[in-house]
Amino acid sequence: MDDCKRFEKNLDDEIIKWILDSGASLSFSSIVSDFSDLIYYKPEGRPLVKTANSTAEILGFGTVFIQTNLDEDRQITRIHPVMYLPNMSDRLLSMGQILHGNLRVHGDVNTLTTPMALPMK
Repeated sequence: MDDCKRFEKNLDDEIIKWILDSGASLSFSSIVSDFSDLIYYKPEGRPLVKTANSTAEILGFGTVFIQTNLDEDRQITRIHPVMYLPNMSDRLLSMGQILHGNLRVHGDVNTLTTPMALPMK
């Protein structure tokens, strides 16, 4: 709950876009400030991931809170783990990770939306 409160203090009107990727096995961000916590791997223990053009080292992992708005209903969802991979051009959300977390994705011919709130404990 403390992480949610800390996240809410930093909210503004900026829209941050994530790509929902059905082919990604994990979620990725290259922005350190996206993470409410970030644990760095030791240099000798960094996992490798294939990118579109090469192989890269994942530098760490942590938790990201994502706010979604559907009509007037604001939801904050915790996504964990999210991998920290610098130099990415876009943030990637793994569709498999979202669906395995009992969250929902709705779509039509034009858009995909993720009204994906977890029950607060």
